[in-house]
Amino acid sequence: MMSTDTTKRNKRQKTSLLSSTTTTSVSKDSSSQPQTSLQQSLLWPKNKPELFDKRGKPIYFPEGLLHNLDQYVWDALAHIDPQLFNTKNKRKQVAIREALNIIGMGWVATNETPYRKAVGALFDEAVKIYERNDWNSMSKHTLPKITKIKVEDVEWKASNFDSNVELEDGIIKTGRTNECIFSKQLLDTVKASIDETGMAIIPNAVDESTIQKLLTGETTSNSHSDATQIKVQPKINKLAYTSGNGKEGRYNDIQDNTYLNRLQNVIMSSLKGMKETINNTSDKRKYILLNYSEGGENWAHRDSIKDDDYFPYQGLLMLSNITDYDGGEFYVAKRCNDTNGKKKKQRPSVIRMCSPKLNAGDLILFQASKEGDYDHGMKTVTRGERVAIGLLQPVPKKD
Repeated sequence: MMSTDTTKRNKRQKTSLLSSTTTTSVSKDSSSQPQTSLQQSLLWPKNKPELFDKRGKPIYFPEGLLHNLDQYVWDALAHIDPQLFNTKNKRKQVAIREALNIIGMGWVATNETPYRKAVGALFDEAVKIYERNDWNSMSKHTLPKITKIKVEDVEWKASNFDSNVELEDGIIKTGRTNECIFSKQLLDTVKASIDETGMAIIPNAVDESTIQKLLTGETTSNSHSDATQIKVQPKINKLAYTSGNGKEGRYNDIQDNTYLNRLQNVIMSSLKGMKETINNTSDKRKYILLNYSEGGENWAHRDSIKDDDYFPYQGLLMLSNITDYDGGEFYVAKRCNDTNGKKKKQRPSVIRMCSPKLNAGDLILFQASKEGDYDHGMKTVTRGERVAIGLLQPVPKKD
């Protein structure tokens, strides 16, 4: 027969065992319980946070190729290396560029002020999430779905021009009286192409001898060109991945050049006749020398202007011979919608009208209005060096 002390001791052991069992059971049950608020905060938010500046105004991507794509970019940010959000390095443009690459829009520039604000705001929100998560990657099952934007490339063809228009070498003449053989037939064809496709290409617009003189100051003895060699301003503007405007490219303002002044005046006077609303715009425009080496890209953009006196067209005069480079196709791009079926919700898509390979003397005229539908840029140069002159560049008013 057990003593009273033995009985008490056995009861205590049984109670201790039951307590231990109960504790284990609770521990197992807790793993299946809903996540705590802290754990939930580490998941990537399904909806993009509302973004506001210091004055309380909403921040978003402006009109253009990225307009209303904030949510798509936000979803893509969850899929990139979290170390890109390390605030010590401040790699905002690089992080956003990686996200744009994921949705197929990595060729769009984000260096202009409205884009920089949106980029910075999205970046800062992502930093907050990763700081709470101790810089670890999101769990794969919590990542949002990626939606790629459909981008369709269409090559501009000479058939866009009226087949009855004869294009002779050096079709644009720039005598001292600004004489030009922009015939009405040619001008009508240019207008129709720009209205329909966003751009028009005039092959051999400037003769070979003039191009040579612009580049070197020298020409053949039989040439009558009075063009002078272009000289650039010392300031170099670079295109860089970390700046959000391109890669392996640079441009300089060109010093005042009598021939280029006349060329621009001829083009502007002709194009003004295409649109009555631009007859009163200023004739003051500058020209720039564009230089891209292998790997160079100019991401899609609209050139900055700080006043309302804009001219809605720009031009590009090719200086490089067709054998000097590969790639580097110029394009104009605009947003459109792809329904994917009548009853399905529209999703964003983009059409890029791309030029064929250009030769020295070829001229592109294209839509470039801040209020228009088109951005413009250049694809990757895959070989050699591509040099051109950007014409009709806006000159903002000085305060």
